[in-house]
Amino acid sequence: MAGVFDFLHIKKHTAGSSNELSFDVLEQMSAEADGRAKKKAVPKETLPTSSSNGAKTPKASKGSFAGVVNTMTLSGQAEVEKRKKARHAHRLRVQAAVIVAVVVLVAVGIFAFTRFHEEQADYTDRVTALVDRISAVDDELLEIDALMADPLDEGQAAARTKALADMPKMMTELNKISVDAQTLARAPLDDNAKVVVDQLGKATQARNGMINCAAEAFRTSADAADQVNRANTVWNDVLKTDQLAREAIADANKAATQEATSAVIDKTRAALEGIAQARSELAEMSAVYHIDFSAQDAYLAKKAEALEKSIETSEALLAGDRSAATNANDAYNQADSAAAELAEALPPSIGGLVHDQFERNMGELQKRYTEARDRTVEIDSVIRQYLQQQ
Repeated sequence: MAGVFDFLHIKKHTAGSSNELSFDVLEQMSAEADGRAKKKAVPKETLPTSSSNGAKTPKASKGSFAGVVNTMTLSGQAEVEKRKKARHAHRLRVQAAVIVAVVVLVAVGIFAFTRFHEEQADYTDRVTALVDRISAVDDELLEIDALMADPLDEGQAAARTKALADMPKMMTELNKISVDAQTLARAPLDDNAKVVVDQLGKATQARNGMINCAAEAFRTSADAADQVNRANTVWNDVLKTDQLAREAIADANKAATQEATSAVIDKTRAALEGIAQARSELAEMSAVYHIDFSAQDAYLAKKAEALEKSIETSEALLAGDRSAATNANDAYNQADSAAAELAEALPPSIGGLVHDQFERNMGELQKRYTEARDRTVEIDSVIRQYLQQQ
């Protein structure tokens, strides 16, 4: 029986051994085998068959259902793979979007965090600057505080005058600090900074209170010196008036003519005018500075009464009425004696009265100043405490 490989036969009469293959025959037979293989590979056509009505119907070739199944399977697998790839791509896009969003959020968070801390650092610097500005004002305020230990010290009059001249500038700076603190208070500060800024506003107010009290005290001190000098001047004029009155009385005792008597009257009236002027000035000082000049006024009033009786005596003599002159002279003597007793009870220095009253007035101002300073110290302690926590 012929086999598929029958063409691989042993060629007769070949050179060499009987089993040697001829390569020429082998090549020829290989070509013929290839031709037969190609013919077998061509599928046989399916012949049509006749149906009952004579129509030709196609007959399915052997193995056609398997081909469809294989095609559908391959098509389904491709669709699955396509969908898998689509889902994978979608997941990648979602993951990429999430990563980008996270990165953006982290970047924004880092920026916000950095920006917040930069702003807080800036606010802290601004708070520190306000504190430094207050400290600069305190350097001058310490000089004022030293002067308030004895505001009536005459040796410090020049220093008090200079301090008064510097006070408006100090108060202007404190008011500016207060405005800047109010502006800073509207910023998003941390809790410590908020407390410090609030206390800084109160600190400026307390310092302004100290300066106002000191200014009033220094002006009062200057007034005290002026009023002491004024009171001494007034009393020196009173002494001069008293001397003029004594001269007038002495002239009256010697007057022998109408002209001499008239001159005595004029001199006595001049003394009365001096006394009236002195009483007016002392009354004004008493009203303004609450100085008790009642003893001095009583003496001057009685002295004026005596001088008026002296004028009545002289006028009675000019009129030739000796009885009226005698009565008026007796009244003069009584009034003059009473004035002398009042003079003995007067203090040795009217300037001392003025100074003592200014010391009492100054005590009240010093009390107010001390209260303002205590408030300032209390506020500063709060600021210092919170600054240590920054």
